[in-house]
Amino acid sequence: MLWVLLRSISRKNLNIPVLFPTDVLQKIPFWTGYNSCLSDFKPHFSIVSYAPIVDSKPNDMATVYTTMRKCVDMTVAMGQKYSVQTFDQQLYSIAKQVAWTMPETFRNHIIRLGGFHTLSCFIAAIGKLWGDGGLKDLLVDSSVYASGTVDQMLNGKEFNRAVRALTLAFEALYVSLLSAFFKWCVEKDVIKSFPISFWSSLSYIASNFNSNQEVLSSIHSAMADIERHMLPLLKDFRQWGCNVSPTFKFWDMFLTTVEIMLQNIRSEREGLWGLHLSSVSAMVPFIFVTNRVNYSRWLPVYIQDMFNLPPDVLPAFESGDFSIRQPSAFNGIWSDMATEKTVIKDSKGCGGIVNITRQKPALIKVVLTRHILADFSSEMRKRSGFTAVAEQLSHEEAKPTSMRRDDDHLKLLVDHMQQRMTDPFDVSLHPKPLINISTGMHAPRDIESSLINAVQDGAKMAKSFIDGALADDQHGNFYGPITRSKLKTFEDLTKKTKLKCRSGEIIEGHINPELVFRRALVLANSRDDVTVEKVLSFPIGPIPTSLFHDDGTMRKTCKADLGHQLEALVSSVKSLEHSDKFSTVLIRDGMALIQSLQVKNLKPLVIWH
Repeated sequence: MLWVLLRSISRKNLNIPVLFPTDVLQKIPFWTGYNSCLSDFKPHFSIVSYAPIVDSKPNDMATVYTTMRKCVDMTVAMGQKYSVQTFDQQLYSIAKQVAWTMPETFRNHIIRLGGFHTLSCFIAAIGKLWGDGGLKDLLVDSSVYASGTVDQMLNGKEFNRAVRALTLAFEALYVSLLSAFFKWCVEKDVIKSFPISFWSSLSYIASNFNSNQEVLSSIHSAMADIERHMLPLLKDFRQWGCNVSPTFKFWDMFLTTVEIMLQNIRSEREGLWGLHLSSVSAMVPFIFVTNRVNYSRWLPVYIQDMFNLPPDVLPAFESGDFSIRQPSAFNGIWSDMATEKTVIKDSKGCGGIVNITRQKPALIKVVLTRHILADFSSEMRKRSGFTAVAEQLSHEEAKPTSMRRDDDHLKLLVDHMQQRMTDPFDVSLHPKPLINISTGMHAPRDIESSLINAVQDGAKMAKSFIDGALADDQHGNFYGPITRSKLKTFEDLTKKTKLKCRSGEIIEGHINPELVFRRALVLANSRDDVTVEKVLSFPIGPIPTSLFHDDGTMRKTCKADLGHQLEALVSSVKSLEHSDKFSTVLIRDGMALIQSLQVKNLKPLVIWH
């Protein structure tokens, strides 16, 4: 919260009694850059080595067993008792079955579930719950991201972009929350409970932010003041808002959920094992309620294993040795992400097996030599300077260009939310039911109840599965079907289109007109009998998307933007000249004419009518 508060003070968009110089630019970087400035430098680092490639299907049980056995043998050869190996979810399930089948062989072998892929699944759960409630429209209609990119991000792909987009949305919504909070404090006459020294300290940090010791001590003091003076009132305000408005509660849940994502990232960046366990445990209800069946089955197994680590391994994890890092601050990453960025990238990237040949002899040659060539390639990039040394550089988000870009994007989000959407934390604007903050569509009671109680329902599902399949007195089948949740979201309000299959069967489904349009353009480029003109001569959706959202509600527009576009094309005149009637267009703003009338003079007419 301190990070959002400091950045908001620098932008001067909060109505608070803070003395801030008017000529100072934004000095608070985005979330990762901000934390990298405050984190301690850690000199120890991880070494990535390239093992030989197994030329076999990855999801074959024999392949998984071979890699596990090789890992154990390498560990024993190094004189280490315990070995630790990370798999993504698909291979993790196979590895656990192998370990359960051969407990003596893999007694000292610890299997971890890839945190990068787990967090990607959690991001997809966020997209499922909040995407059609206004989150997607906020990111797209503000012109920060393209529609196709947002679809990918909210489905758990485009990981780095997705994390940045959700962090931007988190900050924009938190700014709205703080604005409503300070307004509430003024109405309740409790703003005076904040001491002047509190505001002065925030002003000093925002205008002099860097990593020197004096500013760091001021930040620690400000965090203590926030915990003492601000958090109790903010907790009361959020509780009041959740009781008054389901829309407030829905988006307050979003802030809490994104905080879980940021906590998980922080745990890897700084090597905080306790925070890793708590953040992953907090993800479980969201995984269950959004019907991520595979992670619902195996994530509780992983958490249970990590809470029962051997005494010789736990101290190493608590000291941060579970993440992969370079000698710098706040730069640890998940072990499966490190594999993606090194071994897999070097093997499948430039010079790898991609785009060379599919002949078996050539593939065998690549398999036998690629790990050696990739190791040489990695070292050569480091020595030649193509790969930056982390300890010699400041974080990318702390550079002026990135800070300006982040500030511009946040301003677009905040302006769009204030001008064209319903403020999710201004309860005076909310009707009684839950609404889509972009379209204003009212959610029926079943959808409102499903979304508001999603976390509680997911927690009940998780408890039922764990008690039945993982407890000591288990009475359920671990491999049996997991009951799917009956989650309903704003997507269920979208108009369905009837489609006829080749078999003659009629089905109904949600059609994304933009997706149909993109595929039609690709089809036009690959077939001579299909042109763009022909594609555009047919409707590509059940409703005109230029005027309406997918759920049938009319898009909100700003007439001032259209006015500015027209003013740039024509000049203003006091009266219309006599000219060809087909080349002259007269636009009247009826609401502007009504608002220009003197209401007092019209009162007798209203009474007479």
